[in-house]
Amino acid sequence: MTPFVQHRRSSQAATRLTALTVLVVLCGLASAPARADDWATPGLDAAHSRLSAERSGAAFADGRWSYAPPSPVRALASPVVADGFVVSADLDGTLSAVAADTGQLVWRIAVGSSVQGTPAVSGGRVFVPTLAGPVAAFALADGSRLWSTDLGGMNVSSPAVLNGDIIIGAGLPQQFVARLEGATGAIVWQTAPVLEVFSNTPPALANGLVVVGTNGGHYYAFDAMTGIPRWDYLADGIVNIASPLIVGGRVYLAGGKESDHVHAVDAATGLPIAGWPVSLPAPAPDLAGQAIYRRRAVSSFASVGGLIMLETRLDDALDTDADGLPDHYLARESVFALDPSSGAIAWQLPSARAVFTDANEVPSFAVCPTPAAFGTGASPLLAVASSLASKVAVLDAATGIDQGDLTVTGRALASPVLANGRLITVAENGAVEGRLSSVNHPPAAPLLAANPRPFDARDVTLRWAAAMDPDGEQPSYELRIDTDGEVLESWAQQIFPGQGATSVSIVAPLSPGMTYTFAVRARDGHGALSPWSAPETFTVAISGSVTLDGKPAASVRDALAAAMPGDVVLLGAGTFPVTSTLEVGPGVTLRGAGAGRTTLDATGVAVGVAFSGTDPATPAALDKITVAGAATCVSVAGDATDVKLTHLVARDCATAGISVATGGGATIVNATITASGTGVDSSGAATIKNSLLTGNDVGLKGSGAQALASRYDDLFGNATPYAGLTAGTGDFAQAVTFVDLGGHNFLLPGPEASTDQGDPADDVGDEPTPNGGRINLGAFGGTADAELSVPAAVTGGTGGPAPTPSSPTGIPPAGSTAGEIAGGNEGCALGGRPAAGATSWMLVLLAFALRRRPRSRRS
Repeated sequence: MTPFVQHRRSSQAATRLTALTVLVVLCGLASAPARADDWATPGLDAAHSRLSAERSGAAFADGRWSYAPPSPVRALASPVVADGFVVSADLDGTLSAVAADTGQLVWRIAVGSSVQGTPAVSGGRVFVPTLAGPVAAFALADGSRLWSTDLGGMNVSSPAVLNGDIIIGAGLPQQFVARLEGATGAIVWQTAPVLEVFSNTPPALANGLVVVGTNGGHYYAFDAMTGIPRWDYLADGIVNIASPLIVGGRVYLAGGKESDHVHAVDAATGLPIAGWPVSLPAPAPDLAGQAIYRRRAVSSFASVGGLIMLETRLDDALDTDADGLPDHYLARESVFALDPSSGAIAWQLPSARAVFTDANEVPSFAVCPTPAAFGTGASPLLAVASSLASKVAVLDAATGIDQGDLTVTGRALASPVLANGRLITVAENGAVEGRLSSVNHPPAAPLLAANPRPFDARDVTLRWAAAMDPDGEQPSYELRIDTDGEVLESWAQQIFPGQGATSVSIVAPLSPGMTYTFAVRARDGHGALSPWSAPETFTVAISGSVTLDGKPAASVRDALAAAMPGDVVLLGAGTFPVTSTLEVGPGVTLRGAGAGRTTLDATGVAVGVAFSGTDPATPAALDKITVAGAATCVSVAGDATDVKLTHLVARDCATAGISVATGGGATIVNATITASGTGVDSSGAATIKNSLLTGNDVGLKGSGAQALASRYDDLFGNATPYAGLTAGTGDFAQAVTFVDLGGHNFLLPGPEASTDQGDPADDVGDEPTPNGGRINLGAFGGTADAELSVPAAVTGGTGGPAPTPSSPTGIPPAGSTAGEIAGGNEGCALGGRPAAGATSWMLVLLAFALRRRPRSRRS
């Protein structure tokens, strides 16, 4: 590769890396079978073996679609299938794309010149050779022109794809081969004009070798990376658009016109293999008359089951009335299977015969359709179209026995392809048809989960509904992610989740402020692909810090997965998006920086935080955190006992703020639970105290004796305060005012009915003074964020600005600028506090000096 090309690619790569580090993650591939692919190039693979890894059967009777061009056309180019599109080209220069599953037209454009060569698709680009114009690339998604490069020739050669680039013969009158950059059309390398004449053949590629043929039967090999000549070999025949085949260290070449030969040469040296060329049978005409001339049309090869196959047609021009001029044209098609070692004919099958009285009715271009091969549960099969009859024969590749014929719209010069459970054909009249396999039916496109909220940049899991497969197979998936709004032409990540997966975690670094697009398609066990899903987008946000026993952790989920009994997962201030349940194991504590500072936003998730299992020595705990938006915000399983839930806000939980299952046990202390279906719903053994419950359908619900006990709780504004239990010691029902209920700031601005109303036996903890010597209710009771027991002192003098309440807690009071809710994290802004005068500071110091704590007793 030339230095300037290398530099250009490096620059493009650097640009993309600023948006997203490129990382291909292969999930679940260790035991997965080889994946079948779309049929995106004429030979399917670069060597032109035309053998699909997809499995089907001989019958294609479970559905049919067809697309007919709006005006009469002719077609020589074969169809190609990629990313849910079938692309075909007409001789009049019209390029069409239809949906591969329905045949519905997606786009149709005029390319500006006749098209004889089959297009190729790679990276969302359709590469098209034009007869009297440039080689051009079009966007697969919509047909828009991306680039065009004039090579100065009549381009017939179908492009071969190599690492996203294309290699193509320039065509008459040029005598060179070129490699063009797929993204731009720039010439990567161009050979010297060493070809004897122009080349129309699709190049065959394998092991760094490019082989092309010219229309005098002269073949040339070049280095695929540099274009440096390797060898040349003089065969015979017209060749035209028949491609060489590279397999087993050999290159196989079939002539046409006056030639009956098949050649084999060593791929490394170009020297002929001993015993080759071999001659194909050339039986005498079975129609009386004087032979005037004979021509042989040939297809490209297919390599299947240890044999090489091709289709040929003998066209005999006969004089049947003895006037010296041809008046009848006998055309006979046959399919041959050859032993690739010796060239011996393994089997042959006459496939069609026709007699014409008009030379213009004889198929032109000296070409036959090339067979398409695909796997089954037993012997592979061949789909063989006919240039003489409106049929496709399905043959056993090992024996040539006909397994059944399919009737199609018309005879064909184009080769059939098999992709995603459908046999796709293009008739000479331009009609495109898709027939669904009776054995294998492709899955439907997956339905992606929407992501209306940003992910935690360190915990991104993309989800989709399982694709429906008509055969009941469990699909695997392919996922692509990019930053430019589409995933066909380019993508930054390509991930292959294993069979049955309906989610994947993204491990590559992601950037806040960037909108990412992703799409998914399914692949069944037989290799058939679904169409791509409708794309979805997502964004990410940087949350607070995460540590596990003081050491930084990649994410909350990773920290919890690694935590052992006795470990503490500590979350810094910020909002942590939760897209699937956070599992807290036995003996593990999950602690935030404060219920007003650390929020787990589990909107749309069934369960926000779940506790399971019990460690006999250490209780599991959730402390100083807000959990919001899940159907059940906190769940305690039946095997989890002695779970401690403290200084907790649970809000907007459609089913329950806290749920305790039968057999489970939890102690809930200083919680604020609001706007939920049921505040606490227990069928296990739970207690709750020092808590505020308001705005719930049901405040507290106990299912069964001793399921739930309440003490020193304030339940107000609930549709039903108690269900299955009664008010306990110290319970009451008096409204309190929060700093900003609508903004989810559940601090109390000053003394309220719940202030100093907690369990008298409980320590006041870190409550600032004056605290009344008794713990407050709610998530902030017992913490430094608790409200004061008496109104705060004020600063400011007569005639000055309005006095501002002093805030020893460090959280500004309601109404102050610094006390507003932080815009992105739904917690309290901690931006500082107003300055206090000397008098207020003296009061504070005096209060600390006189501070008394009751004897520490915890229930």
